[in-house]
Amino acid sequence: MASNSDNNPSDGMTRDWFIGAIETKGSVGACLSAVSDELSSRQKFVELLKAKIVKPESTLDNVSDLATRIKSLENTLRFRLGILRPERPGAWFRAPAATSTGPFASTLLSEPVFSLYRPEDVDKVRKSLKVAWESKSITNLPFEQNEPSLWKSLLCLSLELEQLINLPEPFDSFKLDELPNGLPPSLDSKALRAFLLNVASELKNARLKLDDCYKQLLDSSDRLWIYQKEQSKRTHRRDFRSPGQDRIDDVRAEFQKRRQAAMPIRNSVDSEALQFMGFRDFPTPEILKQRYLILAKKLHPDANLGMDEDFKFLTKSFAHLNSRILR
Repeated sequence: MASNSDNNPSDGMTRDWFIGAIETKGSVGACLSAVSDELSSRQKFVELLKAKIVKPESTLDNVSDLATRIKSLENTLRFRLGILRPERPGAWFRAPAATSTGPFASTLLSEPVFSLYRPEDVDKVRKSLKVAWESKSITNLPFEQNEPSLWKSLLCLSLELEQLINLPEPFDSFKLDELPNGLPPSLDSKALRAFLLNVASELKNARLKLDDCYKQLLDSSDRLWIYQKEQSKRTHRRDFRSPGQDRIDDVRAEFQKRRQAAMPIRNSVDSEALQFMGFRDFPTPEILKQRYLILAKKLHPDANLGMDEDFKFLTKSFAHLNSRILR
């Protein structure tokens, strides 16, 4: 008879591989067939693990390779999101100039944050990316072109992790990030438990890191999306002005025409004074005074020795132009 320790390997004892012959009722052939089936199931499970975890023609396994690429995404978000500004939206759609940074240079991804989308579709973009993240899908991304982006990289890594976790039939009821919990006695062993615990730990850690990347990217993107929505509202207000605003603009245009018509005719003294003060035409009294104060500070003899003549000519030019404008 088999002992309890033989039937419960989780207590530290490995399940006897021949136990099926003793537990099975029936003929000797049926008992041996049960052992053969159990061994076949174990072999199939090991081959499935190999297909899932081993990366062909590489020293890295799929779990380690995924962790390395997640690390690159983490570094990229840490470096780039802090320097992007909503007021410069174009930078969010361009590849960065640098692909490494700092004295301990780490690899950075070269993708822009977003692929192209229309600013008026901000709400649609946010919703679509949120749905894509929750459903772990990249089939319906809200971008005009299927180009690389940090959002797409994040979603692809999340999809890869999900595909790595899920096992095919006949083991589709198991997930690698949950094993060895629920492992059937026919597959259980002390060594296998230790192996699967390590794999599950790495996969859970990968999920936590991707969740954090998603939160960082979403929070930063929200800053841009809020800015784009505000800009869209302003454009909308400009495009759909009230009839009263149109009348105000017409009055302003008429006053501008009258003011230009009232300007004095330029003579040689006018031209010389205007050129010295940096004007192409007669300015308003307010602008003339502002320009005078700026130049006076620059040309004053107390600040610039030997420039007395320039300062005197500035004073003379200001007085002349002021009299001409106010005449």
